[in-house]
Amino acid sequence: MGNGSSRNSEEYYENEGKFQSAQGSHSCNHAKQFNLLQFKMHRVIGKGSFGKVRMVERHVTGKMYALKCISKDQVIEMDAVKNILRERQILESVDHAFVVNMRFAFQDDDYMYMCMDLMMGGDLRFHMNRRNFTEDVVRFWIAEISSAINHLHSIGIVHRDIKPDNILLDERGHAHITDFNIGCKLTPDKPFLVSQSGTVAYMAPEVFKGTGYSTSIDWWALGVLFYECIYNRRPFTMDNIPLLKRAISNQTIEYPAKDNVSPECVAVIKA
Repeated sequence: MGNGSSRNSEEYYENEGKFQSAQGSHSCNHAKQFNLLQFKMHRVIGKGSFGKVRMVERHVTGKMYALKCISKDQVIEMDAVKNILRERQILESVDHAFVVNMRFAFQDDDYMYMCMDLMMGGDLRFHMNRRNFTEDVVRFWIAEISSAINHLHSIGIVHRDIKPDNILLDERGHAHITDFNIGCKLTPDKPFLVSQSGTVAYMAPEVFKGTGYSTSIDWWALGVLFYECIYNRRPFTMDNIPLLKRAISNQTIEYPAKDNVSPECVAVIKA
């Protein structure tokens, strides 16, 4: 590794000590005795930028989880140490019925492990592509996601990337928010955010102004997601990023009349 990588490595292991001593909520256990030997490994169910996600079974209880295996070398190489640390710290403070919660966290020399609630129903994008749901089902999902967002905001967390890809369904069809990689914790000293982080198509107009934004951006993103579920397209569909930003900032959203879309549903999206 070059000098840059060495510097990042030192920063990582300095932060790693803080990582181990962080105080989590009752939802997450990160005691030293947890390690891979506590789990039976099953199949790989996902892949990310930093490693694989495996279905695992805890020997003591027989309960199934999704184990995120995060390569420390990959995290350092991609200069993502702060993001990973922030995500874990956020997850340690969250425990909600409609969030993909972290239940255990531990590490070895090469990997960090986050043991998450197992979601076997696929992501919302998968179901949207197949259009195998009704308006009533969509409203059910939106109510659940709204409950989770409201809880996150009540403890000062802004998700910043609410979109169909980050909503996972469990085996009973309930919706859960996942992926807090760019989430942020607001504080009295930092009540607003300014960086343009997230997925442009779901960003709120205030994100582009550069004057600061807060929790309202998650509600905007949920509205875009709601619209997309109902109309099978997003309200703004430009391929060019500058044009898309301009449309989000300036254009009026249209709500086409559809036989299978109720006025009440449109009213909720507009709200």
